[in-house]
Amino acid sequence: MTDYIYSLSLASQTKGFLLSLGFGFVMGAIYDVFRLVRVSISRARKTQILFDIAYFILLAFLTFIFFITINEGEVRIYLLLGEAIGFAVYNLSLGTIVFAFGEKWIVYIKSFLVFLFKPFKTLFLK
Repeated sequence: MTDYIYSLSLASQTKGFLLSLGFGFVMGAIYDVFRLVRVSISRARKTQILFDIAYFILLAFLTFIFFITINEGEVRIYLLLGEAIGFAVYNLSLGTIVFAFGEKWIVYIKSFLVFLFKPFKTLFLK
């Protein structure tokens, strides 16, 4: 009788961890997109809750697909930690710059759209 224990090699574990770091980084970028859209629509608490729920549903689905692709559906703690570390690294480094830059662009885009549609607004109000 032969006992077979399924185990991953160290190389495949390292590859999975590095991929999960990158995936967490990408998930941080996706969160910035959600956050910028939310800020451009409304800063109300209900809007924030709605967008956060939508983000976490998307995050859960993408993490599920990631685990199926990388680790044949097996949830490993080092992959979850890799995602969390990648997300944190993005938010603490590039995320602050992207969000500050994005907020300024939202102000410029809104003012441009107001300027662009001002003649139409006065025309339709008459």
